[in-house]
Amino acid sequence: MIELYKPSLAELDFRKELLQDEATMAFNHAYGGTIAFKDIKTWYNKWLVKDDEHFYRYVKNNDLFVGEVAYYLEEDKWLISIIIKDEFRKRGYAKKALSLLFEECKAHDIREIYDMIAVDNPSIDLFLDLGFTIIDRNEEYILIKKALD
Repeated sequence: MIELYKPSLAELDFRKELLQDEATMAFNHAYGGTIAFKDIKTWYNKWLVKDDEHFYRYVKNNDLFVGEVAYYLEEDKWLISIIIKDEFRKRGYAKKALSLLFEECKAHDIREIYDMIAVDNPSIDLFLDLGFTIIDRNEEYILIKKALD
């Protein structure tokens, strides 16, 4: 069963592993690839404890963490993020996790969400299938938007 799971501070090793995995983060080449996950306690307090402008959860399948999802406010737009670990892709986890994230957004009165994706990222098809529309595009990025009913 796929669920969104709020990790404890002690469980953030999975996030560190996820962000450092080259195969998983290959989609992020336009932003620099892998990401060093530093200052974990400050990050945790911002994203999981006391900030209404940030939401973060692991994507969990039974007892196994397979990815992460988030939404956050930036420049008056609610942006979303999803990363599924490379070895777990193409199994429907992203679609289910995004559906659960949409419900979280709606529960917090967020009615419009955005994401910016590298032009060569194959996940664009998933986003379009889920009702996103392309609102801007350049040689590097595609900005997409979805209205939440």
